[in-house]
Amino acid sequence: MKKDILLVPGAWMGDWIWAGLKDNLNKLNYNAYSITLSGLNQQSENKDASLQTHVNDVKSFIEQNKLKNVILVGHSYSGFVIAQVADQVPENIAKLVFIESFLPTNGQTLLQAAGLDVETENQSIADNNGKWPLPTVRELKQETHLTAQMVEYLSQNLMYHPGKSVQEAAAIRAKNIGIPSVFIGGRFSPSAEQKSLYGDIAFHELDGGHWPMLTELEKLTKILDFIIST
Repeated sequence: MKKDILLVPGAWMGDWIWAGLKDNLNKLNYNAYSITLSGLNQQSENKDASLQTHVNDVKSFIEQNKLKNVILVGHSYSGFVIAQVADQVPENIAKLVFIESFLPTNGQTLLQAAGLDVETENQSIADNNGKWPLPTVRELKQETHLTAQMVEYLSQNLMYHPGKSVQEAAAIRAKNIGIPSVFIGGRFSPSAEQKSLYGDIAFHELDGGHWPMLTELEKLTKILDFIIST
């Protein structure tokens, strides 16, 4: 039986960010799906979408597509999303894969987890009508792994992110989520609280910057193939 994989994009992105990886996984005979979270669709902007709104998006997608034992893959912000989905409907989740993403703990916001100046970010969101400003082209160019073409691609497609979703604290009820968890990225140093909540988190090193689905697509595909098949 083919294994189901659901790719959840990070802040400022839609399912378009997963196009290459999704194609690669389907060619490997997996059922790879991707989703665009509320407020991040060019046609239906919703600045009021919260973190729980995004959790509900994923839960609804799983239910509507009758996915069982799904492997949830989250990038960046969506680590917050997939962790809460696993906490709320653990019976449907086989594995959590965090790609350059945050592993939330109960009561923590994305802004806090990212180590940002919360007051400054909150003011930016307020000044931007409830939307979290996206990275500038200058900031993207500082990402050394991104080519000029990748910078242009991101700058043309990124859109403002619903501010409430990064201001809302994670609500995780379980003391231990109890679902196998994997982190893929350049480095990984989980806190004692994260280890307690997520258990023995496997780590696969991939030096591809913040967007390895663009910068190291083939290597990322191979790592995911190994994770999914074991």
